[in-house]
Amino acid sequence: MEGAFKRPRLLADLTISVNVQESTGSIVRAFLLRPLNTSMLYGLNLEVPPVYEPVSVDELKEHLRLNIDDENSLLAEYISAARLLAEDYTGRQFMTATWKAYFDYWPDFLPKSPTQAVSEILYYDTSNVQQELTTFDLDNTCDPARLMISNKPSLGSRKPSVIITLECGYDEVYKPFPPTLKHAIMLLASDYYMHRTAHLPTLGTVRQIPYGLQAVLSHYKVHL
Repeated sequence: MEGAFKRPRLLADLTISVNVQESTGSIVRAFLLRPLNTSMLYGLNLEVPPVYEPVSVDELKEHLRLNIDDENSLLAEYISAARLLAEDYTGRQFMTATWKAYFDYWPDFLPKSPTQAVSEILYYDTSNVQQELTTFDLDNTCDPARLMISNKPSLGSRKPSVIITLECGYDEVYKPFPPTLKHAIMLLASDYYMHRTAHLPTLGTVRQIPYGLQAVLSHYKVHL
């Protein structure tokens, strides 16, 4: 599920799989990608998902030169799947959403970019009582955003010790969505539509990502 709690990945490489449901069954798309290093995190949880996608169904249909509406719902699922995979690979939140980040210590940098705002910081003190930190500064001119706390309170033994609620994502007011990322989602969603299996039918091996897509996404990868 999109809002499922995410544990940090400890492997250098892994296969990211995206499942898309269709009336005929489940389509599994698997690409070999290198994930964002989130070993500094205890976990991430999506609290409020984005309300719209960076690519519309009409835009994807125009790209594919489709003039029928029979598969509109499937195309919408392909767009969502493409966005989720690209977000997971880059460590970015493409459309505005709310996340909770869990840490075992006070972080200097925040794990989701671009960070628009920090709405709440909770922590457990040395008595393992939950407190709220209200005095802090956020520098979101750097990428990833820097959390600046002049006097960091001592933390207790309870884990996770720090819980930070983030408002993240591109928007027209804060920071417009990059056209190159939009093109990458369009390319990946189109590939889902044109090739509805994860394996080459003759070789039985996992297909590689479309040409140039990984290079585009790597340019936007967040390095913590």
